[in-house]
This record gives sequence, structure tokens and C-alpha cells, in this order.
Amino acid sequence: MARNWRNWKVPSAAPSDGLNQKRNVHVKKLDVITIGRSSVDLYGAQAGGRLEDMASFNKYIGGSPTNMACGTARLGLKSALITRVGDEHMGRFIREELERHGVDTQGVITDRSGSPRSCCSASATRNSSR
Repeated sequence: MARNWRNWKVPSAAPSDGLNQKRNVHVKKLDVITIGRSSVDLYGAQAGGRLEDMASFNKYIGGSPTNMACGTARLGLKSALITRVGDEHMGRFIREELERHGVDTQGVITDRSGSPRSCCSASATRNSSR
């Protein structure tokens, strides 16, 4: 089934006005829709150390489309992301962070096939100059 991503239809909390007897829906307008990879980035908590010597890490959501959706939502735009995550700890973290930042997660599909869909990257330090 093809989706019309430009005008997502979501259930309305308002009572039916009789215009749509079969389904009570309203159209949600979005400013930004990003499509692509979501991941979890791990950055070493000890500044200046080597990856091999890191004792702890801080985690952040990653992937360019995911970062763009979060950034634009934080700036006040109505943003959404179309991606697929696994039904495991990384996938749940990604979804929860997107929701915390105000990103519409209707297009985030949870793959329950049993094989992980979320990826993780690790770095010794977070590049603060970006």
C-alpha cells in the first residue's frame, strides 16, 4: 500500500463531523520529511582518550536523515522521519529520542523479524566543531 507522505492521515481526537463517515481523520501538514538511516552513535566520555582506553560512552541518535529531522523539529518545524528500526534496545532508543525531540514517528517502522535493524558507531571523542 502506497502512502501519501505529503499529507499524512492520522486519527483525530475530535468527534466525527459527518464528512467522513467511514474514518475520522484529519490531514497533518509537515514542513520537513527526511528518509533514510537511523543509528546510535557512541562517543567516549573521557576527552582526549583513545577508543581502546574509554571506560564509558555517551549515546546519541545518528544518521544524517535522523539528525536533520531532530534538528528541524528542535527549531520549531513540523518534522517527520521515514526509516526502519529493530525491535531491540537500539531501535527503542532511536524512537524514544525522536519523540522526545518532537519528530513525527508515524513513518518509523519497527522490524520485528528478529534481526537487528539499528546500527551503532563508536568514537573516542565527539567532534564539537561541527
